[in-house]
Amino acid sequence: MFGLFKKTSWKINSKAFDFFDKLFKQLPIEFNFLSQGLHNGLYRSFSVNHSMKENHYSIGFDPSQSDKSMVKGKQFQLQNILVIQNGDKFNLNLTVYEGLWVGFEIKKIF
Repeated sequence: MFGLFKKTSWKINSKAFDFFDKLFKQLPIEFNFLSQGLHNGLYRSFSVNHSMKENHYSIGFDPSQSDKSMVKGKQFQLQNILVIQNGDKFNLNLTVYEGLWVGFEIKKIF
């Protein structure tokens, strides 16, 4: 029924946690706060961001941690991260706003 009941949100656990943990650990030391937030349970879930084009996801936070984890003025995008899985290639972009990982975009490269 128009995708109304299609799953659009997932917890960041098991496979998703492992993926982002490995990714964040490969980034330069100045991005270590992303891994710390992940391990501290700051980032709880991700969901389809319907306000953007396809393949965009928003991150859900632990409300008790998000305010104290914010860093005013720390906003940027990490773009064109190449992810290869089973021979398939994906382009991944991460968005950080006020020191919080707020979203990502992933597209398969043909």
